[in-house]
Formats: sequence, structure tokens, C-alpha cells
Amino acid sequence: MDTTLEKENCMQLLQSGQLENIQLGLETAQSLSLDIGEFITDMEILYKWMTTGQERKESTLAEKILRVYSGWEYVHPREVLDMSNTSPYEIKEVPTQIRYLTHLREFIINGQFVKTLPDELAQLTGLQKVDLYFNPLGHFPKAIGSLTQLKELRLGMTKLKELPDEIWNLTQLETLDLHSNQLTEISPQIERLVNLQDLDLRGSKLDEFPNIWNLTKLETLVLSHCQLQKIPTLIGNLVKLKVLDLGTNQIDNCPAEIGKLTQLISLALDTNQLTQVPLEIVQLKKLQTLELQRNQLQHLPEQIRLLPELKYIYLKGNPMSEQTIAQIREWLPNCKVDF
Repeated sequence: MDTTLEKENCMQLLQSGQLENIQLGLETAQSLSLDIGEFITDMEILYKWMTTGQERKESTLAEKILRVYSGWEYVHPREVLDMSNTSPYEIKEVPTQIRYLTHLREFIINGQFVKTLPDELAQLTGLQKVDLYFNPLGHFPKAIGSLTQLKELRLGMTKLKELPDEIWNLTQLETLDLHSNQLTEISPQIERLVNLQDLDLRGSKLDEFPNIWNLTKLETLVLSHCQLQKIPTLIGNLVKLKVLDLGTNQIDNCPAEIGKLTQLISLALDTNQLTQVPLEIVQLKKLQTLELQRNQLQHLPEQIRLLPELKYIYLKGNPMSEQTIAQIREWLPNCKVDF
């Protein structure tokens, strides 16, 4: 028997999705060929890793391989690997054998203790989502920089201190979540991510806005809990924004250009040092939620009554008189005024 051919046939079946035909002598193949033996060993390693913390059923080798490649259904090649249901901190590494899962589109490992990723992850060129939230990576995984088809990258709370240039090669990204890291600056090359729709940098150590002014597809921008002192007038470029969160910074002025963001549904400017709100805010006709609590506001412009969709306005922690609050409630009879 040509054992090399048998291995090739096995891999072709796996990669073509003909998983129902995988029963082709794998039970005895280990005795026929060193190569197929190594393959089987790799499958055993992957199976044990992917079932970390789970009760393992008594399974044949073929069943284990099918579980690795497609889950229990054995119908289609596995496209999603989600380890988020594993008990916290049980997973400490990702095996190099991950390279076999060539059909993967989503790779999710949350709340574990993974500190690095194998270079072999770069071979999974079809990946569109990588979520490693709450793992102590410390450094940006080099392998991710090769995944140019990525649309969603979530690396929040991974102890990142800097970003390598490779991340800016991910020009198909639509969602980039880097919240609660130790980033002090963002390279101007972020402007290359022209397809970005959602950007979350909250909890970073940024004292100025990143160079995002040509990212005109942005719909959600979160820069709360940073150290920002100023909102640039270029904020008016981001005309598709629906959610803008700049809460808990050191901002003392909101520019008139905020009025250009006519698609805004939610605007958070809470816990800053604002003393006034620009009149141009009345141009935000779709605004439903306005967070202004914990500022230095003594009053609001009467024109705020011209916001037809406003449902919630938060004003606690401002030096406003009871008379002023009563007046605002009169202006906004259909809006919940929280003070």
C-alpha cells in the first residue's frame, strides 16, 4: 500500500470537506507510515486541547479527528473555534497543530492564560475574526499581522504596551478592539485601516486623539477613560459616527464641529471639565442619549429642546440649580432627565 498516498487522500478529504469519508483506515494507519503516525499524533494533541475542561466521551480515532475538524455534526469543515466556554485560566497555550484547521474563519479564546500564539496561526489565511480578550499576551502576536483577511480583531485587556507596524497591514479590518491596554500612542499608520467601522481604545493612556480623520466609515468610536484634553475640530470628518464615547477624560471644550455628526445616536461626554455645550449640538437630530454628568455645566442652551429623538440626558454632578433642572425638564417633556 502507498502510505504517502493514503495520507494525501486523508488530507484531501479533510480539506475538501468530505468528512463523511474520513473512515479510510486511520485506525490502522499509524502502523503503516511514520508520516501518518505523526499526523494522528497531531490530531490527538488538537483533540485534547480543544476539549480542555470537558468530559471526553469514549471515541474512536476517526471520531476524534472528525470532532477536531467539524465538531460532533461531521457535516462541514469547522469554521468557528470558540473556546470561551472553557473554565477561566485553563488554557495556557495554543498548539502548533492549529495549522491543520485550514477552514477556520473565527478563532475565539477569552479569559484564559495564553501568553503567546504559535507562528503556525499565520497559515490560517481565511481567518476573519480573532478574539483573544483577557489573555496576558503582553506583546502583539506576530502571526496575526499575516492574517490580511481579518475583519474583526479583539485584543482588549491583553496587557499590550505597543503595536507593531504589522497591524496596519490588516486593511480589511472593520472592528478593532484594543480597550484597557497600556498603549500610550497609536501610530499615524492607523489611517490605512480605511474599512474600520468600530474602534475601541477606552482605558488606554492616550493624551491625544489618534490619526483617524480619514476613517470615514467609522460608526462607533470609544475613547473613554483615557487622558484626552482636547477634541480636534477634525472630529467633524467622521460623518458616519453613530456612537461617540469620550467620557472620563480631561476635556474642557467641545468644538462646534460636533454638529456635523448628524448620524449620532449616542454621545457621551461625561466626567470631563466642560463648562458649556455648543449650540451646534442641536444639529444632531437623531440623538437619543446624551451623557453630560460630572462636568462643570451650570446651564444648557435652550435650543436643546430642538432634539426630537432625545430620550435620555444625564446631568448629575454638574453645578446646576434646581430651577435650571426644572427648566430643562420643561424643555424636554418626553425625555428622561437624570439629575
